[in-house]
This record gives sequence, C-alpha cells and structure tokens, in this order.
Amino acid sequence: MTTTLTDNVALVAGARPRQIRQALDYETRETGVKVSVIAPGGVHAEFALGTGRTAADPMLHGMMEPEDIAEAVMLALTQPEKARTFLIGMRHMSEPL
Repeated sequence: MTTTLTDNVALVAGARPRQIRQALDYETRETGVKVSVIAPGGVHAEFALGTGRTAADPMLHGMMEPEDIAEAVMLALTQPEKARTFLIGMRHMSEPL
C-alpha cells in the first residue's frame, strides 16, 4: 500500500503537532525539506486582549514577546544544510512546564 502526503496528514490531523511533524518529515526529508515545530507558551500579543485579558493584566508582563518566537523561527530556518531542528518548545519563565 502506498500512502501520500495527504493521506498521512489526514491520519494525524487530530493528533499532536509532533506526530504531524513526523508524518511530514517522513514524506519530505529525502527531498531536502526540513519540518520544524515551534511550540511557544504564553505570548504577550495584542490579539489575546478582549478574551478575558486586558492590557493592564499583570500576567502579560512576564510573557514572551512575539520577537522571542521570531528568534526561535530564525534558529530553525538557519540550521546548517546537514542539520535540522525538529522541535523548539518554549515557555516564559513564570509558566510551569
């Protein structure tokens, strides 16, 4: 039985990002495509305001900034040709693992 990328993604669509990454990696690695998951915790971002949070919420001050996540993305994108970053899990310092 031969599966396609679409088949594999459909099988794990309800699964965790790690499993989706593994399926994509399996299908694309031999073509040189690198698949990475960036899994941030709480991020101080404007789109979260109005959903129970306000700009004055003291919890926001300890959260990561969008630029922190951008640095992780750049790390994944700038790996040497023979290396790959498959998962970067991030949490702000006041958030438990």
